[in-house]
Amino acid sequence: MAKQFAEIVLGAREPRLTAGNIQVKRDFTDVRDVVRAYGLLLEHGTTGEIYNVCSGAAVRLADILEMLQSICGVKVKIEIDPARMRTSEPPGDSWQSTEACRKPRDGDRRYLC
Repeated sequence: MAKQFAEIVLGAREPRLTAGNIQVKRDFTDVRDVVRAYGLLLEHGTTGEIYNVCSGAAVRLADILEMLQSICGVKVKIEIDPARMRTSEPPGDSWQSTEACRKPRDGDRRYLC
């Protein structure tokens, strides 16, 4: 979606974006925060443990698209393409809460938010 949006802003594409399910929520994390988390894990993590580096805040893809349109001053027609839907993704709001991100889901894993 980001590539399509950039092409629209540059005038290389009609203001029409093709996407899958834009109602799903995703955890977007700033790369600087991820790098910092990796550094902390190198210093303080336990070898063999599994860590989930995340922001703990979910955002609907539709909201991201609205923000991009507002920031760039471009109105985009969004077309939903069923071929782009993830079949493994549960319908509706499947986002795990911040608490689920912070707490281990089983005894063998640790999560870092």
